[in-house]
Amino acid sequence: MHITANRLNFEVQKPTQIGNLSIFPLTSKLQSKKGEKYLFLDDALNQKLADVSEVSEKPELDFFRKLKVVNKSSQGLLILGGEQIIGHQLRQNRIVSYSVLIPANSSAIVKVNCGEKKRWSPRVNNEISISKFLYFSRANLDRQFKIWSDISRKLKDYQIKTFTQSIQEIYKKTEANNDRAINFQPGTYDIGLAIGSNNKIRSVDFFESPYILKKYFKKIIRSASLNNGFVKSKYKSHLKEQDVHNFLEESSKRIYKSEEETLGSRIEFYGQSINGSALLNENNIVHCSIFMEDKVVKDPERLYDAA
Repeated sequence: MHITANRLNFEVQKPTQIGNLSIFPLTSKLQSKKGEKYLFLDDALNQKLADVSEVSEKPELDFFRKLKVVNKSSQGLLILGGEQIIGHQLRQNRIVSYSVLIPANSSAIVKVNCGEKKRWSPRVNNEISISKFLYFSRANLDRQFKIWSDISRKLKDYQIKTFTQSIQEIYKKTEANNDRAINFQPGTYDIGLAIGSNNKIRSVDFFESPYILKKYFKKIIRSASLNNGFVKSKYKSHLKEQDVHNFLEESSKRIYKSEEETLGSRIEFYGQSINGSALLNENNIVHCSIFMEDKVVKDPERLYDAA
């Protein structure tokens, strides 16, 4: 699979500046009528069309890395990598490791990360929901040691004290400011976003249709803002559309493996400078996310992102 804008039939548009973020819309008229066949996890939970539960109540090897999701609807259930499933129906909050598509009227085991290091409590109520944020450092999904390190660092940066080391406390503190800062709205034919900061492209997300992007664009921007900030930069961004093309070209050189998943297939990208994955179904890319790889620096107290 060769990732380029031309092959995927989308165009990279001029960027919109939001604080320190440069947001490039990705536009395609060819894919504008697809994607409305999917149900999203938050909507499914609100409509009682999905259930999420622990795979095992007993500690086992990697017991916290899996959740069972039941899709009771007649539509495919789309769950994005980086979605955060929170609440005391679960023994701890979780972060979905990669995008998955669960067939109608079926169940699947979904791979997750721990998003709350110091809680493994009994189920105390039926409270369960989906966070308004995607996990802020999606380049590190499926790297549990790095996720714990990232969360600890952010809690320290925001001077937040939390007994369970819950990332949700960070989101509660930043949600109002982030929402006020998001003045971007996707266009009719936009299917994705490329986001840059400090004159580097940091991430690219694109979807099967504008319908899916409209559901997730705020979550994507909120996620990027925690790593890169809405604070107005002291320096002018020099990022251009060609920088997004170059980033995608780098991705095309880093194909690592393809494996079957719940519905469709997943392709992963690895390399010294990028990583990411793509969920495919019926020869269409449902969701592709590609990230600039974090530079992991050794420190006497922690590992952290030095980008």
